[in-house]
Amino acid sequence: MNSKHLFRFIFMISVWVLLFENISHSQDNIISFYPKAYAKTQNPPEEKKLIIIAEQKIDDKFVSFLGVEKRKVLLAVVTRNKLENPKKAFYLKPKEERFGSSMMWDLVHRYAIDTFAQELFDTLLNFSDSLSENLVDSLKKQDSVKWGYLFDRNCDGQIDYVAFLVGPLHVKQKDFPQDFPKGGIVDQLQNYGKLTAEQIQIFKKSWVFVFTHISDENFDGRADGAIFEVMDPERFWVDRWMVLFSSNFNGVIDTCWQFQDSIQIKERNCLKLSKGYWTKRAGAKKGEFGNQDLAKLSEMLSLLDKAVNLCGLTKDSFYKE
Repeated sequence: MNSKHLFRFIFMISVWVLLFENISHSQDNIISFYPKAYAKTQNPPEEKKLIIIAEQKIDDKFVSFLGVEKRKVLLAVVTRNKLENPKKAFYLKPKEERFGSSMMWDLVHRYAIDTFAQELFDTLLNFSDSLSENLVDSLKKQDSVKWGYLFDRNCDGQIDYVAFLVGPLHVKQKDFPQDFPKGGIVDQLQNYGKLTAEQIQIFKKSWVFVFTHISDENFDGRADGAIFEVMDPERFWVDRWMVLFSSNFNGVIDTCWQFQDSIQIKERNCLKLSKGYWTKRAGAKKGEFGNQDLAKLSEMLSLLDKAVNLCGLTKDSFYKE
């Protein structure tokens, strides 16, 4: 083979590799990509390795892009105040030493995020009369921190899949005992000291970070689907997961099912209500998810993409799954 033919051969192989890479990424939909995103959220890097790669103030929010190596974005953090030290601002996984009486206070204080912490705030303050004034003031002044993992599935330099933190929650495993103590979050706080050694082990191994997964399926910058937790009706535990999807990519949710272990196995159908589908989320007063809620998730995607563009990030700035 002469040099001319060798060059052409190498060129064609390179083109094919690039095409195959882009095709493989673009074929991942919310169903096939969810296990990959879930695995990423449950295997985070050490907080001490986090660095700020880029940041941008948009209106009254700061959007910071974080990673563990130069120019590779793993996370986005949205705060009211400028993020000074990502290594100390939040945890990437629950800390076992936070079990016990301080666990739920730590949940609000260190993970003051989205509606989860906001809805729990009043419940927790009303639960205890023994809080110091300093702690109450600290909780009220805590910066609102929203953070999540970012993905660019089709490698176009825009965010099309996000897993944003809901909070640290207990998730039922296959061996979850049916006689485990029942009750809401207040009962959980009060009864923790009464658990048996076996129940405490179940309690600890089931405590994980839970995320809302948001997907832009046709890469137009708008959310088309979401996956989030469904709580046990008798306990403050995650019982299963719910998938909601706009099959026509028009912002109208027309597909919904619930699953436990595999997203491809539909365990239950969803209950259709007047403005959406029935939900039972952690700490949320509203028990319905509809088109307006999907539109709010689109606003989050829009904020992130705007920050991506203003920061000058490209398709090479993100990890390829």
